[in-house]
Order: sequence, then structure tokens, then C-alpha cells
Amino acid sequence: MELDELRKSWKAQTDEAKYSKREINEIFEVKTKRSLKVLNRSMLFDALLMIVTIVAFISYSFLMGLKDRLWISAELITMALVLTLHYKIKYNLINQLDFEANGVKSAMTKTIRKLKKYIKIYETAIPCISTLLFITYLARVNFYEHGTYFSSALITYKLAFAPLCYLATWLIVKFLAKWMYGKSILKMESDLKKLDNL
Repeated sequence: MELDELRKSWKAQTDEAKYSKREINEIFEVKTKRSLKVLNRSMLFDALLMIVTIVAFISYSFLMGLKDRLWISAELITMALVLTLHYKIKYNLINQLDFEANGVKSAMTKTIRKLKKYIKIYETAIPCISTLLFITYLARVNFYEHGTYFSSALITYKLAFAPLCYLATWLIVKFLAKWMYGKSILKMESDLKKLDNL
């Protein structure tokens, strides 16, 4: 009997525990900053993965003795520079949170919106750039084989692989984006819903 009374008493006390709006905002500010730390680690891993992939492709082009290895390397390095700029912009925009001026809810909403926008750009740009590089590679190979950039052999069956290149790259990028950023986005959205319900 005493145990039941203690439970009821404890439940009554914990039900009465209320937080002020300022305390709630501080709690969610800390949660948001933790989520951003995880996002920043994911972005760093993403950038490192990109660097390793580009170095691997450049090394492969030299090991295979491709005639256009310098041109291919230049294209890949240009792609790396564009993506580095993309990461820098994404990092700056996502990490510029002003909790004091805008409030926690507004800062969280803007961060989630910005992150989703940049993931969409990422999921669109990488497959497009990869497919464009694939097509230019095919055209250069065709030039060395036939003396022209476009021939019937290139147009009829080699370019048929371009949509497959796009699809394969899109699937890989979609998987990587979900793997690296999905949990953080879900956590921030969950925290935002909790904040809305308070």
C-alpha cells in the first residue's frame, strides 16, 4: 500500500514540474547544436569521401594509360573544386544560427529547410556532372578511334549508357545522402515537433 502511495505522490510531483519558455528554448538550443555537430561530421566525411573518390579516378586514369588522362584529371579536379565550394556554402549557411534574434524554433526550421535544399541540389548536381563527364569521355574516345567526336557507333549504342550512368550515380548519391544526413534530419524534425507540442 505504501508503495502505491509513493508512486502516486511521485507522479503528482513530476506532473507539476513545468519549465519556463526560456528553459525550454535553452534545452532545444543545446539539442540543435548537438545535431549540428553530427551534421558537420557527416559533411566532413562526405568531403573526404569525395576527395578519395576523385584521387582514385585520377589514379585509375593514369594506371590505365588513357590518352586523355590529363584532361580527365582536369575535369575531376574542376568537379572537386565546385563541390568544395558547395560544401563551404552549405557549411556556412547551416552553421549560421542566431538563436537570440530568431528564436530556437525559427533557427531549427531554417536549418532543416536549408539542409534539405542542399541535399536536393547535391542529389541532382552530382549525377548530372558525372553523366556529362561520361559523355565527354565517350566523345574523346570516339575522336581518337574515328577522328570525329560523334559517330554513328557513339550515337547508337555508347550514348545509351548515359542514362544508366545517371541512374547509377543518382542511386549511389541518394543512398549516401540518406546514410550521412538522414538521421540528423529526422532527429531535428523530431525535436522541432516536440518543441511545437510544448
